Amino acid sequence: MEKGLNSHDTLLLNAELSLSLSFESIQYKLLQFINKKYQLDSRSIADLLLDYEKQGKNVVLIIDDAGFLLTGLINALINYAKEHSALKLVFSLTPDELSIKSQTDGLNNSCHYIDLLSLNYSQTAMFVHQLIAAGTQYIETDINKTFLQELYKESAGNLSAIQSFLKKDKKGYMNNVAVLILLVAIVSIMISTFLWRGAEESEHKVLSKSKKLALVESLAKVKIKKNEAKSSAEKIVIAKQFEVESNEIEKVPVITLLGIPAVTMPKISFPS
Repeated sequence: MEKGLNSHDTLLLNAELSLSLSFESIQYKLLQFINKKYQLDSRSIADLLLDYEKQGKNVVLIIDDAGFLLTGLINALINYAKEHSALKLVFSLTPDELSIKSQTDGLNNSCHYIDLLSLNYSQTAMFVHQLIAAGTQYIETDINKTFLQELYKESAGNLSAIQSFLKKDKKGYMNNVAVLILLVAIVSIMISTFLWRGAEESEHKVLSKSKKLALVESLAKVKIKKNEAKSSAEKIVIAKQFEVESNEIEKVPVITLLGIPAVTMPKISFPS
């Protein structure tokens, strides 16, 4: 290796996001990482680690969520690191995972343990950017002040909680402002729909009422005309009847009409 190395180079892998990790795939990722960093074309990770060792440099491999690694893989990596002193390993485990891996991979005799404290806001932001650089569903453009504030509020700087937050479905993440805007939009649509239907129903009712009034008025006019026609007809009939009866009355003696018996008046004579 012609180019000088940094005092140490760090590669971060996530065992949960890369469930297919194997001993060979980890070696290949280390090889790609160093070749890309120094623009090399080496085909042997062992040769590269030897160059690190000759220059007194180290390459640090951090495996997050190491509890997801296949049984025995941690032990294999530890033995490989013993052969190449330039390779330093860091495994991130929960207490329960450590208890299991201690039994299956013999960690107690080979590792130093460090209990990590909670991070402050600045450390959380730095850690998030490191995780994204290592590979997550998020990219740098997703990370803004609102995102970091929400993450820190929920995780309180706990490393495991930070990682759990970043594992959430990206599409399901929504800050409070976005939720509020969406809620307002939904309510607005509901209110607009309600008012539109109400206005439509009111207009329909007004039109129906107008039609009913027009119909009543029309019927009233027809009825009045019928009544007027009927009255006129009745008047004509009554007039005709009255005319007939009048003619008959003229032809009948008054006495007979009144039902008074006829009386013959005696003839009165006066002396001469």
